[in-house]
Amino acid sequence: MLILDEPTNHLDVDAREALVQALNDYSGAVVVVSHDRHMIELTADRLVLVDNGTATEFAGSLEDYTDIVLGKGGAQAQAKPKTSPKDARKIAAEARERGKALRDAVKAAETDLRTLSDRRSEIDRAMFDPSSAKGEDAKLTMSALMQLRAELSDRIETAEARWLEASEALEEQAAA
Repeated sequence: MLILDEPTNHLDVDAREALVQALNDYSGAVVVVSHDRHMIELTADRLVLVDNGTATEFAGSLEDYTDIVLGKGGAQAQAKPKTSPKDARKIAAEARERGKALRDAVKAAETDLRTLSDRRSEIDRAMFDPSSAKGEDAKLTMSALMQLRAELSDRIETAEARWLEASEALEEQAAA
């Protein structure tokens, strides 16, 4: 049995996702006390309401709980859950897959950016000091080097846009 108190405090997005996956793969019982709704939604198959010294199983979802606390739902929100535990696990697994795909897209864009930026730096060196040019760059004219640099700059801009889009989507998913 694992007992975790606020396990996501001070964790970055990747570490949080790794924790969620580890908890979902764990075959034993896990008790989690957390304010991290995202982590709870992805890992919990039962909610327990602790109030006034008693603990009772809560039949609703986190959204139902929030509604009750804020006075919006009343007893009817507790009586009828919105999703079954099996459906909640399926939704959580799908969210993890989307998160993995987004993290992979961020890493791929970062790798492309690094490769393209390094190549553009090589072109810059060849343009500013032709005697330091290596390989094929040494055979290119200044005009050809300038054209190659412009193409690389366009590709860098595209890779930056991909990185930004994937990063924002990953942050949105983590915040949801």
